[in-house]
Formats: sequence, structure tokens, C-alpha cells
Amino acid sequence: MTDSNLQLAANLFASHLHTIDLAIYLVGFVLLVLSFVTWKAIKTAIIERVDTEIRELAEKEREKIKKFIEEKIRKITAEESDSLYKDIEARNGEKEEEM
Repeated sequence: MTDSNLQLAANLFASHLHTIDLAIYLVGFVLLVLSFVTWKAIKTAIIERVDTEIRELAEKEREKIKKFIEEKIRKITAEESDSLYKDIEARNGEKEEEM
């Protein structure tokens, strides 16, 4: 091979190296973008799942508290109505004695 052929081969090889480097950089960039998008998707999925779980737990706790309050109100109402009836009966008994 002559010097010009060697020079041409070297230039061709160098241009192919630049093309290969560019291809590697592009593949790396695409992988970087894909990993970022995947990470964002996973992060969003986790956030949504946690949000759903928290809402479900909060709803269950609200229902427990609601039932507890309703039970306490029924109990207090029953106690107060019993004491009210006793007071009324006692007053009626006092009125009958006065007559």
C-alpha cells in the first residue's frame, strides 16, 4: 500500500471511530432518558399507591370514629332518658302525695 492509501484508510478508520463514538453516545443518551422516564413512572406509581392506601386507611378510621361517636350518643341518650323518666316519675309521685 502506498502512503496515500494508508492515509485514506486511516482517515476512513478515524471517521468510523467518530461515527461509532457518536452512536455509543446516542445509545447512552437514549438509555439515560429511558431510565429517567422509568424512574419517574415508578415514582408516580408508588406515590399513587401510597395515596390510595392512606385514603383507604383514613376512611376506615373515620368509619370507626363515626360508629364510636354514634354508640356514645346512644348510650348517653339512653342514660339521660332513663334519668328524665325517673325525675318525671318522682315529681308525679310528689304531686300525688301533695294532693
